Formats: sequence, structure tokens, C-alpha cells
Amino acid sequence: MRRQGGRKAHREIRRLPARRDLRCRWDTLRPVARRELRTLDAHVAGQTVRLVAGGISAPRGTTMQTRLDDALERLDDARLAVTCEPRGHADLVGALLAEATEPTAHAGLLSFDVADWRSPSTVVQMAALRLAVDGGLITMGDPGATLIVETPAGVRQLRLGPGGRITALGINAQIVGGSCAITVGQRTAGADVVVCAGGLRAIVDAESVGLSLVTLERRRLGELRAAVARSLVQAGYSAPLDELLVTGPAHGQADVHVVAVGESGRIDRSPTGEGAAAVATVLDAIGLVEGDRIVKIEGPSGGILEARLVSRHERDGTPAVDVEVGGTAWLIGEHTWYWDDDDPLGAGFVM
Repeated sequence: MRRQGGRKAHREIRRLPARRDLRCRWDTLRPVARRELRTLDAHVAGQTVRLVAGGISAPRGTTMQTRLDDALERLDDARLAVTCEPRGHADLVGALLAEATEPTAHAGLLSFDVADWRSPSTVVQMAALRLAVDGGLITMGDPGATLIVETPAGVRQLRLGPGGRITALGINAQIVGGSCAITVGQRTAGADVVVCAGGLRAIVDAESVGLSLVTLERRRLGELRAAVARSLVQAGYSAPLDELLVTGPAHGQADVHVVAVGESGRIDRSPTGEGAAAVATVLDAIGLVEGDRIVKIEGPSGGILEARLVSRHERDGTPAVDVEVGGTAWLIGEHTWYWDDDDPLGAGFVM
């Protein structure tokens, strides 16, 4: 039976006109249920963000948080299809526009990766909104106006610039602990603890824990993150660790090199927007930033984000700042993706 089917398929292909492409032949031979997704891809400082432009139904709910919950309940198969292999990879980040519930916002935005749905990070906002504006998914009456986006974590403001530039405004950062002791193997080092955009971040110098950032050792970085998280709990911090920021010497024109280690040991290709703001805050506190000088933060890919401190003040007796983080969203692809219901790997897999 299989051999006869193979001969029949071969004859059908040969009868097709030469001008018809492979997609036409494939559709003719395999009349199965097929789903279609359209995406726009961009990177900011090396981190790829995939914005869904069609093929996923709108999340439901009266707030962005309830829409995030609805996406987790109803749209999880699409999350896996977008981010996982064979269409994506373990470190890809996706984004989905939603109608804003806040009257002043231009759009709502959700984010997702291979692990879960979540509120979008600063870099995801920068890439997704630049793609949405340039792709006509969001209409701006004044191209120079401030773009307001609503996320489950709150309302954020961004400013568009020429040539794909986009700047995230009003990122709040505050040092809440200095030199929190951490133990890694036989070494004891210190971590600067910063609350940035509402999340807890710890900054550790790579040399102090015996790490080289020339070659990324994912396993050792994951172990370091786990050790730092344990140390923070022992020191009395109740909030979970959002990011570990490992710093080292920069290359080229950057001021510092930063590797951001997220949940489950995931390494961001960029220094992350929150990471750039947190590191710039610590550099300012130790007197290495003068006035409104731009601090250039380099990520593991070599991509750079620029952080500028726009105001300095104290909150509860410790330094706090408001930071702008800018970068360029580079368009890298526009795709139509398919998966068939009878494809055993069509819904995606992670290696």
C-alpha cells in the first residue's frame, strides 16, 4: 500500500505545470487541516523578538492581566508553535498585540516564550512596538509622539526615533542592598541588589566568582544564578530573583559587558533593558557616571543598549533614579508559518 501511494504521488507531481511552486504541490498532495501564522521578527541588541501579526485569536478579558490568563488558557498551542522548534528555539521571545483597556494607551502587549506567557520586558516592548508601528499594525498620528503601551505590569511609555530607534522612558531603579554575600564553591563574593521596573535584580562581577564571559558557560551561569537566589533568601529578601546580571570588561566602545541570566538559566542575547538600567544605577552610585552621560551596556551578542539617567533622588534613604534605555530594532524577517494537525511534531518541541 505504501509503495502504491508513493507511485501515485510521484505521478501527480509530474502532471503539475512547471510554473507551480512546491507549496502548491504540497497542498495538492496532502489535503489535511493546516494552521497558518504570520509573524514579524526583529532584534534589539541581539535579542530576537517575534511579533505575531496574524493567525492567533485576540485574548479576552477586561484587564491586561485577565487577557494574559486567557492566553494561557486558550492560546498556549500557538505559543508553543511560535517559539519552539522547528519554527523557533529555546531562547526566542514572542509578542502578541491586544486591544488596550487603558483609554490613553495606543495598544496592549503580551509576551511569551517556550516556558510561559508573561508581561513583556523592556526589550520586547521596544522590538514589538517598533515592528507594529513600521508594519502598520499601530497607527500614530504624530510619528514623534510618545507611544503608550499597556502591559499586565502596567502602562509604559516609549519614544520613536529615526532609523528604527526606540527609547523606553521612565524606568525606575533603586539600590536596595549592596554587597550581599554570596557563596559559590570555595569563593565568597558580593552582589549589588537593585529593584528595577518592579523586579529584583542582582549584579555580580564575573571575576569575583571565577567566571570568564569570553565563552558563555551556560551551566555555570545557571549554577551561579541558583546560588545568588539562595543567598538572597538567606539575607531576608522575599521577592524572587528576576535576573542575575553578571558584569565584566566591555569590548569596543561600550562601558561594561553584561550577561543577563533569567528564569531557568535562560541567557538573554541583549543586556536587557532592565539590566542596562540597573547596572547604570550602580555605576552612578559609585561615581562613574557624570551628569546625563549615556552609559553603553554591551550584551553577550555584542549588541549595545544605551542607558541615560534623567533624574536622581532618594527613596527610603537609598539612591533611586529614573532611566531611559534606547536601542535600535532591526527588522530581520517577515514569515508565514504552517503546522498540520497530523504532524506529530507540528505543535513544537524543545531540545
